[in-house]
Amino acid sequence: MPFLPMLPIQLLSLGLIYEIASMSLPWDDIDKAYLYLPKKWAAFSIQKFMVWFGPTSCIFDVTTFIVIFFIIAPSIASGQFVNLNEGQQELFIAIFQSSWFIISLWTQTLVLYTLRTPKIPFIQSRLSKVVLSITGIGILIGSFAPYTGLGHALGLAALPIQFCGLLAVTVVLYLIFVQIEKHIYVKRHGELL
Repeated sequence: MPFLPMLPIQLLSLGLIYEIASMSLPWDDIDKAYLYLPKKWAAFSIQKFMVWFGPTSCIFDVTTFIVIFFIIAPSIASGQFVNLNEGQQELFIAIFQSSWFIISLWTQTLVLYTLRTPKIPFIQSRLSKVVLSITGIGILIGSFAPYTGLGHALGLAALPIQFCGLLAVTVVLYLIFVQIEKHIYVKRHGELL
């Protein structure tokens, strides 16, 4: 790509929002069945987990980059990046970075809901109100950041309403895919982590 997908300040801001939201996890309601047997923590299980689920994130990252770079940003900046003047290129970059910022926040936060339990989230396993509230506030803050003065200072730009379609499709497909993958993983390895 001819520019950074996210500026360092945007990446740090995204990390801050995500980390604050993640701090709510100690207040989560763990599945009762998980507490019946003692668990042994092994570094190998983390490696196995990362090797199994990491490629899924990469596939969704690449496909999302393609959609943003070739469809979303050009539709707003009036053309493909290489054909734009300097001002339009700046808008293109800001749209790309804003899109990636919001999609990253939603997917990395909501995948916590899926990976915290071997069950189906919201149906078979419920999160605590504390986790739902704090992660929800984090998602709202990050999602509205591009429409604020702070977001503009971070280099983000307001996104059009059609972006919501890309966001919804990406998040839903990603979570469904992770849920299916998680089911196969648990069946193969006997536990989630």
